[in-house]
Amino acid sequence: ILYPTNPSPPVYESTSGSHKVYVSGDYAYIADSSAGLAVIDISNPTNPGTPVYESTSDEAYSVYVSGDYAYVADGLSGLAVIDISNPMDPGTPVYEDTSGLATGVYVSGDYAYVACGLSGLAVINITDPTNPGTPVYEDTNDHAEAVYVSGGYAYVADALSGLAIINITDPSNPGTPIYEYTTGRASDVFVSGDYIYVADGLSGLAVVGAGITDFDAPSIEASQNPSSPTDQDTVTITSIVTDESDIAEVILSYSTDGQSTWTNVTMSFLSGDNWTAIIPAQPGDTAVYYKVYASDYIGNWGISDIESYTVSATTTTTTTTTTTTTTTTTTTTSTTTTTTSITDITTTIDTTTVTDTTTGTTTSTTTGTTDTTQEMPTIYLVFGAGLVVVLIIVAIIRQKR
Repeated sequence: ILYPTNPSPPVYESTSGSHKVYVSGDYAYIADSSAGLAVIDISNPTNPGTPVYESTSDEAYSVYVSGDYAYVADGLSGLAVIDISNPMDPGTPVYEDTSGLATGVYVSGDYAYVACGLSGLAVINITDPTNPGTPVYEDTNDHAEAVYVSGGYAYVADALSGLAIINITDPSNPGTPIYEYTTGRASDVFVSGDYIYVADGLSGLAVVGAGITDFDAPSIEASQNPSSPTDQDTVTITSIVTDESDIAEVILSYSTDGQSTWTNVTMSFLSGDNWTAIIPAQPGDTAVYYKVYASDYIGNWGISDIESYTVSATTTTTTTTTTTTTTTTTTTTSTTTTTTSITDITTTIDTTTVTDTTTGTTTSTTTGTTDTTQEMPTIYLVFGAGLVVVLIIVAIIRQKR
């Protein structure tokens, strides 16, 4: 290809039915359909060597070489890992089953990324290639057929959904896909520089890049007020969310049962980069965990670190004050005692001689001294005094006669 505008005629080396090829050093590794993996010496590209085969359990659709291993997307058998430390004598495959039809594979670091048909993208830990880890899946809208990894993102040819882009900054927790739709059926993908090249069925080659510049998740910082809440306090969570694109949504998620279940609350926009939401008051000694999710209008999702606080129980002191009112009623009874003392009411009546001139009868009346000194009830004393007065008057009248 010294002259790309005038390529030389092809040189062929026949295989059973090749799908994809990967070149490493002096060898071409071919996913050769039902024949499994074919290895061809291409030290002389104009005269390729005879293929060496290593059979796989199903149909080999794609292959990726990293170090001493070839990773084969093997249809219904999932991922096949083959030792190629001696390319002319490949080892027996080791398999990690996948839930979808494995048709594409890409290796980056300690992970193999497998396009798994209706199951979307499968991420498999291959730190130990002889014992691959359990797949972690991120579903896509259609049928994942091929995958390419670059700069923290997996680019998936997703058939009628076009190009799916998945954040794999944390391979154990892939992000939600965002899509760039194409007019054909996306079956393969390659990334170079700022552009993504998609084999798009009847639409030919689709070049994607212009307008898709933000593949980064929003940055999130969360804080709470008060910092040490009691069981009487609601807690205000404030998040500072920044992103190259505008923020579409911010969600507060909190748990009060040891992170078994989470409650989601849509946060309200305040101003600038600030968003807020409330966690209701909780009982004393409750451990509250919270985190914040945010998405931009491109579809990138970010998540904050998990924060926590423990609710303090308030001590309620109930003081009962009993006021005893003693009412003293002093009843003063005024007793008016009228004491009538009759002291020495003494009437001295001398011997009086009354001569009746008609009859010549002389009557002598001797009245001695009458001592009426007594303590008597008032009414009797009054009556007695009055009687004495009457008697005195009668006696005086008689004397005058």
